[in-house]
Amino acid sequence: MSVGDRGFWVLDDAFAVWLTYLVDETGRVAPDPWLTGLAEDWRGVLECPDLGEVLPELPVDRARLLLEVATGARLRAAEAGDVPWDFTRTGKDHVEVGRVLEVADGFVALLDGTMPADPPGGAWFLGTGEGWAVMPYRQDSPALNQPRFARW
Repeated sequence: MSVGDRGFWVLDDAFAVWLTYLVDETGRVAPDPWLTGLAEDWRGVLECPDLGEVLPELPVDRARLLLEVATGARLRAAEAGDVPWDFTRTGKDHVEVGRVLEVADGFVALLDGTMPADPPGGAWFLGTGEGWAVMPYRQDSPALNQPRFARW
């Protein structure tokens, strides 16, 4: 999941649950054509959450609107608790709310500018239940010394 050239990797099951909360929350916020279109895009991403979500650098007004949506979605996720799920990366029959909230917190940090600096030699990895974990890059990776989510 990335916004502009900042982002993090995420387990697909926790990401899909988080994205579902975001889509649902867009319907609770005042109608906005950009937000409506974004929710439609997210519905498409939910067909194959392995691909993640890449958002361009956002103008301040859109980042603020999306932050409002994310804050509401995070609150609803916390209230709902664990989510039944057919296939999880943990082998359980549900996605734990803590894993979803990790993804939510990472997304909020992307939007409000509080995301920690990229870890040396890797990228942030969320949705595991371990907090801000690091996914190390291979030593021969061409991305090792490049921006982690650069646009190409």
